[in-house]
Amino acid sequence: MGKSRHFSEDAVASFLSSQHYVILDRNIVFPGGEVDIVAEKKQQLVFIEVKYRKYFDAAEAFDLRKFQRIWNCAYLYTRGERSFRVDLFACGPKETFWYKGVREDGCCDSMERVNLW
Repeated sequence: MGKSRHFSEDAVASFLSSQHYVILDRNIVFPGGEVDIVAEKKQQLVFIEVKYRKYFDAAEAFDLRKFQRIWNCAYLYTRGERSFRVDLFACGPKETFWYKGVREDGCCDSMERVNLW
């Protein structure tokens, strides 16, 4: 059986919990977008996009438009009253990369390879 979108999101949520993140919400829908996972660790609120691609780099599916949609959803979620960051989990059949603090310019604060499966 192949990995589905929700399988990847479940694996990421489990991984984050093992890293002492508290999962606050999942699959939150707002006008104009959706956030896969909302988590918090040490009062740092994180909005997480999970991309799974079998045949190419999943990070390529995360573009400026997708970033802006998630950022707008995060702003609505916080009502503009709390700081947050946007993370991306780019999942493939053999490896996953966690991009922390993704910015509008396409860069991120850090990236690490994680073992989800």
